[in-house]
Amino acid sequence: MILKTINWIFLVILGFPALYMFYYALCSKFFTQKNAVKGKRMRRFAVLIPAYKSDTCIMSTALAAKNQYYPINKFRVVVIADSMKPDTVETLRSHGIEVVEVSFEQSSKAKSLQAGMDFLGADAADIVTILDADNIVNEDYLASLDDCFENGAQAVQSHRTAKNTDTPVAIIDAAAEEINNSIFRKGHCATGLNSALIGSGMAFPYTWFGSKVKDFKTTGEDKEIELALLIDGVSVSYADNILVLDEKTRTEDNYARQHRRWIGSQYNLFGGAIKDLSAAKMKLGYFDKLLQWIMPPRMIIMGVLPAMAIISSIFNFSNSMFWWGAVILLVLSMLLGIPGSMLNAGLLKALTKVPVLAFSSIASIFHLKGTKDNFIHTDHQ
Repeated sequence: MILKTINWIFLVILGFPALYMFYYALCSKFFTQKNAVKGKRMRRFAVLIPAYKSDTCIMSTALAAKNQYYPINKFRVVVIADSMKPDTVETLRSHGIEVVEVSFEQSSKAKSLQAGMDFLGADAADIVTILDADNIVNEDYLASLDDCFENGAQAVQSHRTAKNTDTPVAIIDAAAEEINNSIFRKGHCATGLNSALIGSGMAFPYTWFGSKVKDFKTTGEDKEIELALLIDGVSVSYADNILVLDEKTRTEDNYARQHRRWIGSQYNLFGGAIKDLSAAKMKLGYFDKLLQWIMPPRMIIMGVLPAMAIISSIFNFSNSMFWWGAVILLVLSMLLGIPGSMLNAGLLKALTKVPVLAFSSIASIFHLKGTKDNFIHTDHQ
């Protein structure tokens, strides 16, 4: 009886996320992006690029952000250089890129963004967009964002996608990114909810962001922004057509550090989000966000759910069919979320890494201390 009760508890904990992901993955197939109304090219943009020890990749990112088909007097590119080499800073400035040099006792992206906004001042732009130090954007990035805001968007999350798929871990990371785009962006927007943010390729009204950035205190600044947007009733559109290339982690070590940071920021902010329920005024999107954050990480679900289904069948539990039903929903949500071009032998081979990555994600849960305030850096190549 006790074993059966435990079995049911784990089924709910792991099975509900599978149902949740399948629902939004299915909804993503009904996502449509509005026909773009060409912007008047009058909005002023500030491009902020927080860069911590990113000497190896920052030049290509900053130059891509600088080389835009957009009036040169209508945008500024600002790199917030944290602990970077003087030669890198000098080279950036020689290309007309503004640099804010910072050094913090405890570095964080939030602190860098605050420094960037302080440097720019109160009325420097109409829209602020944030890129990571390893991102590459097309020459029409700002023009396309301008189109989105011309079309009525209040805030925008661009389509972040893989810059590299050169190792099995990078392939897994790239596939996970596209699944997230399907479930948490296209699927949510198709049902009238906000697109989830992802930390870069984001754009917000400059004045709104400037009034909020000083309040961001954790290493999960994108999640803090999400909560602020939901409380203020600002809708977030997903621009599937605006690509932002992002470097995918290549090694199991970096993957473990990255997911420790993500899991830590998610659970650290959950308690504060519960306390702010009254400020959210019972909004559906806020409750949905709490559901997202309380669910186990997907890599853990992918590793543990099939194992539990097998164990349930071996012990002949009466609910084993529900376990296998949850496994089927999980697989279908993955298949719906991954682009057809990625469904190949390389992905199939990379899936052999799932048990190892799932184990590292589980281990991360027991090492979350310090993730709230300490920045966990992953190396760039």
